[in-house]
Amino acid sequence: MTSLLLIISFLIHVVVLIVLFQLYQQNQRIMQERDDTLNSKMQQFINEIKQENNNLQEQLIQMKTPPVAFNFKEDVQEQDSHMKPTMTPNTSKQKTDEEKQSAGHSIADLTEDRKEEMELSLEGKILQLHEAGFNAAEIAEKLTCGKTEVELILNLQQQLKRNS
Repeated sequence: MTSLLLIISFLIHVVVLIVLFQLYQQNQRIMQERDDTLNSKMQQFINEIKQENNNLQEQLIQMKTPPVAFNFKEDVQEQDSHMKPTMTPNTSKQKTDEEKQSAGHSIADLTEDRKEEMELSLEGKILQLHEAGFNAAEIAEKLTCGKTEVELILNLQQQLKRNS
C-alpha cells in the first residue's frame, strides 16, 4: 500500500511539474508578444516623428530667405570716401553749378548702390495680401498663421483707418 501511495505521489509531482513548465512557457510567449508589440509601436512612433521632422525641415528651407549682410563700418567708410570735400582754389563759399551736379551724381550713385531689402512683418504681409484681394482664410493659409489672427489684424487696421 505504501508503494501505491508513493507511485501516486510521484505521478502527481510529475503532473504538477509539467503544468508548471507549460505555464512558464505560456508566460514567456505572452511576454515576447508584448515586447514585440511594444517595439513595433515604438518603431512606428519614431518613424512618424522622423517624417514630421523631415517635413518641418523642408518647410523651413522653403521659407528661409538669405539674410542681408550689413557691414556698417564698410558702408560708412564707403560713404566717406565718396563724400570727401575737394579743395578748389575758388574762395567763394558758394558751390559752382558743376560741383552741385557732381555732388548730386555721387549721392544718386550712393543711393543706387545701397538698395537694401527689408522683410515685412507678419502684419505687413497680411495687409499687403489683403490689399491684393486675398481673404482672411487664404492669407492665413499662405502665411501659415491662424485665421483669427489675420482677422484681428485686418479689423484693427480698419479701425485705425476709421479713426484717422
